[in-house]
Amino acid sequence: MQNVDAAIKTIVDSWFVGLIEGIMNYIYLFNPSCFVFGGKITEYEYFDISLLKSLSLKLARKPVSSFEHVKLLKAKLGNNAALMGVASLAK
Repeated sequence: MQNVDAAIKTIVDSWFVGLIEGIMNYIYLFNPSCFVFGGKITEYEYFDISLLKSLSLKLARKPVSSFEHVKLLKAKLGNNAALMGVASLAK
């Protein structure tokens, strides 16, 4: 079982690296004041500890001043954030 857990963690770590790079590119292109994470990924136990810390460290190392002000936030509604947003637009 430990081998399976280690293999899964390796896959998830690899996926998070790609996700972090994508988020950094988005921040570089659009220069938002904050980046809000929502959806099922926010319910994953590894999300808070690894992803936000890794992203914060990478942002801090970049020599681009546009990264300094970006706040990383977790949607208070979690997996329901997008659903509630769409529902608020319905007439």
